[in-house]
Amino acid sequence: MHGIVPYLNTAPPSGSLASVSAEVPNIGMTYSERGKWRGGGGVSFCGAIHPYDDPRVTHKFQVVNGKNYHYVHGAPTGNVRGTFLCLHGFPDLWYGYRFIIPFILERGFRVIVPDMLGFGQTDAPRVPPADISAYSMKNVAADMIELLKLLNVPKVILFGHDWYYLLYLFLAYRHSSTNLSAKLQGLSDSVEDIPLQQRDSIPYCQLREYIPIRELVATKVPSFKYQIAFQDPQTEKDTEAPGKVRQFLKGLHRAPGDEAANLMVEKDIVESVGDLKRGRFMTEEDLDYYTKEYERNGFHGPLNWYKTRKVNYEDEKDLPFEGFKVPCLFLGAKYDIATPPSMAESQKHSIPHLTARLMDTGHWALLEDPETAIGHVSEWIDAVVLGGGESNI
Repeated sequence: MHGIVPYLNTAPPSGSLASVSAEVPNIGMTYSERGKWRGGGGVSFCGAIHPYDDPRVTHKFQVVNGKNYHYVHGAPTGNVRGTFLCLHGFPDLWYGYRFIIPFILERGFRVIVPDMLGFGQTDAPRVPPADISAYSMKNVAADMIELLKLLNVPKVILFGHDWYYLLYLFLAYRHSSTNLSAKLQGLSDSVEDIPLQQRDSIPYCQLREYIPIRELVATKVPSFKYQIAFQDPQTEKDTEAPGKVRQFLKGLHRAPGDEAANLMVEKDIVESVGDLKRGRFMTEEDLDYYTKEYERNGFHGPLNWYKTRKVNYEDEKDLPFEGFKVPCLFLGAKYDIATPPSMAESQKHSIPHLTARLMDTGHWALLEDPETAIGHVSEWIDAVVLGGGESNI
């Protein structure tokens, strides 16, 4: 596993950018209707990144440890204050950061957003013949470190959504020690605070024991019942029927106020979700793009992430743990059914430099209320990353 080499600081412009309080355009608009909106302090930036043709970003590919990764890259005009590495969740793509990328660029940061292993245009190793460990936190973290090395990025601000927050934590912990000459700072939203590899009642402490998913659901986290279905091979088979990829994506991309999808089942989850009306934060064009990208390789790769619990446990059980020493911003989601805010209470014991904010959203916080998310991230950048004008990374 590779460390991140010492950061080569660029000279940031003097003074601190004002915090952004943006007015986000109607998320039900088409791409052509999503115009420019303006934040506080005279900071302006454009709306959501278009998935195919947007001059603000470039779609690139990089072979990393034998796997071909697709990623979106954007660079700001003027001096570069640092680099964001954004890690999406399930069932998502790089495109889940479509509202956040313009903001990051406007604040003077470079941004790298990969399709994670198994998703979109990135390779999706078949298991078998590949081993399920290809999708483990350890191996994908190694891929991310190698990607940064190949792109000559010595230090990053990590941004993780969903249970890819766990990958962010894995990166931050295993690659932030002084003997690796690395310093990572991170922010995240919608964390699952009793992670898939199980850290008992305190989410970021030394691993104690492996708890199979059925036992975990029965004794500790009943809201994870859907993960039993995600591990069932029949779920992948059910999504292979005509039209089922689009239907399943519609059922999973929902917000409070939308007709609810029944996810709390142990099997036949595709049938249980049914064919619902598209959720309010996703346009028809958004759904077209997600459907096209998920039809490339199906749900085989994405669902494999839910089958790595034992592998992740074995990789991490003997790691010494002394807490996370890097600053973190946590954006919790008040109405995330699977991971309610109460599950995040104990993380302060393991992350002493934690800033926590609770958003009035469901699971898809960055898409349901990008205005509020951007405001929280902007304040954290000013206070922690820039520290009054000069980048601390």
